[in-house]
Amino acid sequence: MAKKKGGGAHAAPKKKSYIGAAVGVLVLLVVLALGGAAIWLTLKTDGFTRTRYIVYNGQELGAEASVELSSGENIFELKALPLIGGQESGYSVKIEADPSVNFYYRTSGGVQAFSRIGDVTEMFEIVLGENSFTLTLAEGYSLRDFLTDYSGEEVSIESEPQGAPFMMTVTFSEKSKSVIRFTLPGGTGENDMNGVTIDPPHVVF
Repeated sequence: MAKKKGGGAHAAPKKKSYIGAAVGVLVLLVVLALGGAAIWLTLKTDGFTRTRYIVYNGQELGAEASVELSSGENIFELKALPLIGGQESGYSVKIEADPSVNFYYRTSGGVQAFSRIGDVTEMFEIVLGENSFTLTLAEGYSLRDFLTDYSGEEVSIESEPQGAPFMMTVTFSEKSKSVIRFTLPGGTGENDMNGVTIDPPHVVF
């Protein structure tokens, strides 16, 4: 009777081990890439609460920013994050006197507190477009010019503002917001700021 050839154990080809190692490395790289993307999106969207942002003068603005506006057209571009941002279907722009930046100015009716002015959107020339909006200012437009327009008479600024006096809030269609504090190109418009001290009880409210 012919003997059957005995079967011996054979070592697995090295090629298979290389393939397994390559697959493991590939999976690890994918996991790291996904983790990095998740961290980037979390930071970029403030914890997935914002999918849109604003670009001004080539600079990307965060949820809060401060800028100095220029004379003429100031163009604010509306951008959406890739894939998750979607098309902007509607937004609004509101400008207020920042209540945290208080100072005083004088009219014929006495000394006034800037912090009590409130919403001043209608005092600015703003044109809303589909993917951007434009805020246009006269040449050298100053804080004093604004207060004169607002009051309907010549005014004088009695104390130096500490910080950007205006606060612009852009509310996107998905309800996230960007707050941009800004100064005007002409500064305060007062050549002589002597640090006049105002007694608060005499301020007109």
